[in-house]
Amino acid sequence: MKFLQAGKIFLRRLLGRQLPFSVKLTLSESRIQYLSKPGSISERIPVNIFLDVIPELKKLGVFKVILEGLSEIPVSESGPLLQELIKNGITITATSYGCLLDSLGELRNKLDHVNFLLDGTEEVNDRLFFPGSFSGIIREMETCDTEGIRFHITTTLNRLNINRLTEIVDLAGIYGTFVGFQPLKHHGITFLRELEPAKAEFKNALDQLMMMKTTARSGFIRNSLTGLLHIYSSPDFGKLSCSAGKLFFSIRSDGKITPCEFSDQSPSDLPSITEQDWVKKIAGLSDMNEYCNGCGFCGELETNLFHNGKYLPLLHLGKL
Repeated sequence: MKFLQAGKIFLRRLLGRQLPFSVKLTLSESRIQYLSKPGSISERIPVNIFLDVIPELKKLGVFKVILEGLSEIPVSESGPLLQELIKNGITITATSYGCLLDSLGELRNKLDHVNFLLDGTEEVNDRLFFPGSFSGIIREMETCDTEGIRFHITTTLNRLNINRLTEIVDLAGIYGTFVGFQPLKHHGITFLRELEPAKAEFKNALDQLMMMKTTARSGFIRNSLTGLLHIYSSPDFGKLSCSAGKLFFSIRSDGKITPCEFSDQSPSDLPSITEQDWVKKIAGLSDMNEYCNGCGFCGELETNLFHNGKYLPLLHLGKL
């Protein structure tokens, strides 16, 4: 996030205004088991319905949209969506696990930022996502570097990568970017629960990351020291007033609106963008998420810390 955007968040906090600045829009659910999330999606709504939502997001004050599943939809649908976002002055971040840019073709120049999901070395990443995902990410990072598209890495801490985090930090350093680390949230899904690292290994890894924050590698790590301390005892986190539903919210591929993509609310309790009065119902989202349940997902956590007046170094604001 640019410093101007961070300033807007701080101003909203001073004024007591709970206006969303960011929305995560899932266009299509991933078929990758490792990316499983809570709540079943019966059927995704047509992408053209999202087009009518974008002007309303602008009116709400949203200036950043994170697109997930962009590589899963045809260019004939993604093109008009990207154009509408740009028309409304909303910046675009897209999530990639190694097959995004080729699917977009020339449309990739519409992206402001790419978030690469990279969870280990080639052997580990290809096992978790799909064969060739690691080399695909490397190729796409090189394309972004050449074409001037900003990017960063997000890594979920699991038992397969927990002892090899330095390699990921150094990879971020090679490409002049940063990596955000976040704990695994298994949502009760057996496959994900089995990937949860042992508590002793997790704390040892956090100790190493906090040590790196005092070295030349610090700039390659997105997490603040405050954020790393917050997730140190994962999954037993301290309470933190959560900004989900206030400063950001998510729209699922079926049109349901949730405070956070990892919220566990029943779909029947969630409003939908297909409802005529969905904008009015945004105000009630924060009531569903009174306290952060400790998922520790990096971008959301750091934004929560900043919004709650926790100390974050000035230079760190650009990485929110």
